[in-house]
Amino acid sequence: MNKIELLVPAKNFKCLKTAVENGADCIYLGAKKFNCRTANMQNNFTIDELSNAIEYCKKRNVKTYLTLNTLIKDNELDEAIELADIAYKDGINAIIVQDIGLGKKLIEKYPKLDIHASTQTTITNREGIKILEQMGFKRAIISRELSMKQIESVCKNSNIEIETFIHGGLCISYSGQCLYSSVNYGLAGNRGMCVGSCRNEFVLRKDKKIIDFGKKKMMKWYLNMCITINILMILKFMKIFLSFYLFLKQVLFYLSFHTKINKSWCKMFKSSRKN
Repeated sequence: MNKIELLVPAKNFKCLKTAVENGADCIYLGAKKFNCRTANMQNNFTIDELSNAIEYCKKRNVKTYLTLNTLIKDNELDEAIELADIAYKDGINAIIVQDIGLGKKLIEKYPKLDIHASTQTTITNREGIKILEQMGFKRAIISRELSMKQIESVCKNSNIEIETFIHGGLCISYSGQCLYSSVNYGLAGNRGMCVGSCRNEFVLRKDKKIIDFGKKKMMKWYLNMCITINILMILKFMKIFLSFYLFLKQVLFYLSFHTKINKSWCKMFKSSRKN
């Protein structure tokens, strides 16, 4: 049996170190642009952090894969390739892409670098694998929606490496094909901005009558969480307000105290002049 590679995501350096220290064979990570997790700008790596992360992993014999796994617009192609250039020079082991055009460009430019087709490319059968193989992809990350039997069938009919998710978020809609977040909120999942709206609570209606409220326990937990967050925010603002109030009180006391002293000095000065 082939050796199984344990590949772990890292949104920041702390997560990366934790993964490495706990036995990860590879780490996949993204820069601040062109990956599926750009909604939160506090996550991901700056260019300098990316270089340091690659060097850190190299010293510990852990591979690093750069995620460029979103759809790339024509006016972004040069910038995406420039980011790939930086990672390549720093010693990245592979680049994961969703955009076939970008993948083709990278395969042509870096024939010795492994280019992986993201799960966002929605590869669900052996014919899809053959197309990737002909293009020069070294690995296909097959769709998370496949069953064990379907995964087995794809693996038996593939001449390139196959990767599959064993843990993590599972989209309710097909990976790479969902427009729900984009349609509802203008935040496209294929551009790294998915808000996970498919995981919200929904009410099921039939003939305008509600027949199911969804997961009530989850809804209750969600509402409690929102209430807790609101209470914490209120307490935080109260603390700020109280601090400001105490500061203002001290300032006013200081001013009134010095005013009284000045008045008393003025009285003393006037009386001394009379004398």
